[in-house]
Amino acid sequence: MGGCKGCKFWNVCQGGCPSAGVTDDYRSRTVWCEAKYALYEKIEHDLRALLPNIDLITDLPWDAELSEFSSQKKLDIKPFSGIKPGERGRSSATAAMTQMLETS
Repeated sequence: MGGCKGCKFWNVCQGGCPSAGVTDDYRSRTVWCEAKYALYEKIEHDLRALLPNIDLITDLPWDAELSEFSSQKKLDIKPFSGIKPGERGRSSATAAMTQMLETS
């Protein structure tokens, strides 16, 4: 986890691909860290603008045991499970989002 300790996006990124480590060291953060961080920051900002009360994985401590939060139903690790494979168009995604919002 070279350079990643304490990063708010650790639970999303997990340091990136080991083959893309800074200075070719698999233990270092990815060479794409700055770009990925900016992308995750933008996504987080946009999600919070759309859904102000949303709980995101980035709200947890960087070293949180995610399985513990998931088993307590405090973390939905399958947010798009309501979208049915093979169904195309807006209806499947809209139904999944509506169901998700109604249950929260």
